[in-house]
Formats: sequence, structure tokens, C-alpha cells
Amino acid sequence: MLSTELLFVDLFNNVDELAEDVSAVWARAESKAKQLNGDGLSQALRAYGNLAKCKRLERGCRADRQCDAMAGE
Repeated sequence: MLSTELLFVDLFNNVDELAEDVSAVWARAESKAKQLNGDGLSQALRAYGNLAKCKRLERGCRADRQCDAMAGE
């Protein structure tokens, strides 16, 4: 079963391919990140996250420490 957190990570990994207004998607993503399970989001970011996009999202992302850990890899 796909988790909400995994689908969220997949969304922002592919945000540049969406037909929607990318800046609006980023704004909603930053808001949504605060509502997600922090541990689940951290795991999804570690397994599937794009570091550059994670850095952009880290302001609103509960898993911002995970983004820093990814940078050290």
C-alpha cells in the first residue's frame, strides 16, 4: 500500500512535469508537509527524495533534519 508520505515525495520529485502552476503547488506542499506523519515522511524522503527539492521544501517540512542528513551522504 502506498502511503500519503510516499505519494507526497513523488509529487514534489516530479513537480516540474505538472501542468499546474508550480509555485502554487510548492505553496500547498509546504503547508501539507506540516500535516503529514514526520517519521513516515522522513523514511519516504530517505528512500525516494530528491535532495535539491527537499532543500526547497525544508522550510515547511517536518523532516528537514532528514534533508540535512541526505546532504551528508
